[in-house]
Amino acid sequence: GLRMSEACALKANNINFARREIIVPFDISKTGKRSGKTFLQANMPSNVWDWIKKYPLGKSETSDIYQHLKKLPAWSSMPDNSLRHSFATYHLSLFRNPGETALLMRHKDQNQLWNTYLDGLCSEKEAKKYFEIRPTSAK
Repeated sequence: GLRMSEACALKANNINFARREIIVPFDISKTGKRSGKTFLQANMPSNVWDWIKKYPLGKSETSDIYQHLKKLPAWSSMPDNSLRHSFATYHLSLFRNPGETALLMRHKDQNQLWNTYLDGLCSEKEAKKYFEIRPTSAK
């Protein structure tokens, strides 16, 4: 549920692999800037951690992966937060737990989540496939 700008601004000390948590400081979070709150991203699917391990947040290569994606023909016309919105759609489709998905997305309530993602829900089978996507070993 991270925004691209947040992922690129995180520092290595914001990532706790042992607890599988990401601390999103208020000063880099769109929601945090409005509320003055720091957020904890936890309970994310396991493939998220494979991606963070391959492309560590808080390092310059994090922004490189986003810049690389933006150059791909399929992504060239996609909004910056396409990965965030895909995460929300597939998470809600798989787990059917709007409270948890809204929390991960840092939405103020579940209504915002339903208003944004209800039309895009997919099958549980498709959502499972999404959360099985892992980075390749070659860099």
